[in-house]
Amino acid sequence: MFAHDDLKGIAYFDPEPPLSKLIIASGEWLYGWWRATFEGAHGDFADLGFNTFGWRIMSCIFGSLCVPLMYLFARKLWPNRLFAITAATLTCLDGLFFVQSRIGMIDIFPIFLILLSYTMLMVHLDSRSERDSIVTLLLTGVVVGLAIASKWIALAALATILLFLLARPLLRRLGVTVGEGEGAWRWGMAEGPGLPGAPRAGLYAATAVVAFGLIPVAIYMASWIPFFTRGQFHNLGDLLDYQRQAFVYHATLTATHPYGSPWFSWPFLYRPVAYYYDYQGLGTDALTGHPLVAGIVNLGNPIIWWGGIAAVVSLPYFVLRHRSLVTVVLLFAYFYPLWTALPISDGAYLNGFPWGKMWLRTWI
Repeated sequence: MFAHDDLKGIAYFDPEPPLSKLIIASGEWLYGWWRATFEGAHGDFADLGFNTFGWRIMSCIFGSLCVPLMYLFARKLWPNRLFAITAATLTCLDGLFFVQSRIGMIDIFPIFLILLSYTMLMVHLDSRSERDSIVTLLLTGVVVGLAIASKWIALAALATILLFLLARPLLRRLGVTVGEGEGAWRWGMAEGPGLPGAPRAGLYAATAVVAFGLIPVAIYMASWIPFFTRGQFHNLGDLLDYQRQAFVYHATLTATHPYGSPWFSWPFLYRPVAYYYDYQGLGTDALTGHPLVAGIVNLGNPIIWWGGIAAVVSLPYFVLRHRSLVTVVLLFAYFYPLWTALPISDGAYLNGFPWGKMWLRTWI
């Protein structure tokens, strides 16, 4: 509905940034144009595309793109083709990805952009020259800015990316040693350049400020242009007040949900969210004679989600055995995700999908 309001120039309040809704709106407009151009339909493109196909097509496209993107991300994590194919296949078989890729909701867009942000980070970390380092750092900032303009949950991705970038030079200079001799346990003092591609430190620092400060702010501000063009915002103060209202909404929300569940139960798929159920007028089953029921349930794949529990339990071993910073970050992120601080007991509908992303990252 909000995406259609953007096309029609109707004011509204939604506590999430507008980019995801604008992407959905583009699908509605394009399908309306298609109907008018090739099917002989008459009317406004926005109205002609305001139907189930129009508001779902962009979700389907972005969700489908998550599969090859997961393959690329997995190849950057570990250059093994079978490993990458397995990660992409698990993405295809996860119910959360499948459902969110088939309905008119905004969650699939920040998930795609967050996954792309991490992929760009991996490309950046493999930079071999100063030029490659600067260019990939700026491109990573652009993708992070798009992700934040899609949903605030992407701020967590920005924080982890900055953590990785800061940790790399620190681990080249600092280290921890327990014991003596060849059997000593050491962490840190890694070999290689502290900065990806060995650029000049001053240039790299200035570029990082632009990439993760100025560029995301510029993209975020630009995503609100439709609010100005339709007269809902008149000045910068209106935009800032809207952000304040959105923050207050998230911080003080106490509304319950019929399928709400505590955050610690989500990995166990204890109570998946039912999006749609229809019991009437669907006929009867030819074999059993029972009435047919149609429904959409946002349920993750138990093999992935329950298997991920074993993966998380094994993380401390990799922390100690391989001195892996990535493992430390994953372990921290698993036990203290940002959404545990939210004052609501929602289900996979709002917060479980980013959780599912973290589980896939942990699994691969």
